[in-house]
Amino acid sequence: MIQSAMVKNNSFHDSVGGLFAFGQFFGMLPVTNISSKHEHQLRFSWRSFRTIYALIFLILGTIEGCLATRRILVIGFTVAYAELMLFFIISIVRAAFLFQLAMKWETIMKYWRAHEEVFLHPPYTINGWSLKRKLTTIFVVMI
Repeated sequence: MIQSAMVKNNSFHDSVGGLFAFGQFFGMLPVTNISSKHEHQLRFSWRSFRTIYALIFLILGTIEGCLATRRILVIGFTVAYAELMLFFIISIVRAAFLFQLAMKWETIMKYWRAHEEVFLHPPYTINGWSLKRKLTTIFVVMI
């Protein structure tokens, strides 16, 4: 019983699922059941609300980035406008990469779980906080 609780609380998927669920509000990683306890429940579907929302986020971000770039070309290039343009470029590229990663997320998590399984049981024990608690603390501090 202790081992199964330890596995549940320290797997990578269980540790990051809630953080990624929060990130989905910002159009990131459109995977259904991202905060589920088991990686076999993860799904990417083109017809899901999360995917449509992420696509809308990506398309509108691209349009806004193009409009900001156009504004820079019309008004003139300054450091302040360059910062704005760079922000949009980074945001669009990040969203595109996370969308591409979402299509493979189920496969990646199954592969990851198969390789981390040996480290979730004794003699590999937890010293201090669990991975989930560490990641959640870092996330809260950064937000």
